Amino acid sequence: MKNLKLMSLVLLAAPLFAQAEIRENGGFIVPAATQINFFSPGNGIDHALKDKVDALIQRYKDAGLITVHTEKHYGFEGETLVCVEISDINASRKFNVKVEKLIKKGQRKTNLEYLSSCDPVEVAEEFLPAQ
Repeated sequence: MKNLKLMSLVLLAAPLFAQAEIRENGGFIVPAATQINFFSPGNGIDHALKDKVDALIQRYKDAGLITVHTEKHYGFEGETLVCVEISDINASRKFNVKVEKLIKKGQRKTNLEYLSSCDPVEVAEEFLPAQ
């Protein structure tokens, strides 16, 4: 009975993993995209951190490891949403570790999120708030 329940859960979850494009390598789940949100608490973003992240991204681009790189600017104080996709699992893992270390040393709060893709997710109209 336990095996039947476990098998049911696996079968239900399998399409979710396939759709999310999150890769698995040696038992570790590795996200396909890394998103960094440089936002301002009212006095601008951490420009020194942004420069370091930009340099890291450039090194990975020069090595031909980045498949997608997007930057979206929003707000009035330099707020920027950066997203990077790296196809090589080991390179992706190393990039994520380096970005985490940079963010921990940053002077201002910067959000780091791991996603299945840099593509924006479209929300069906029935789930949007009523106007």
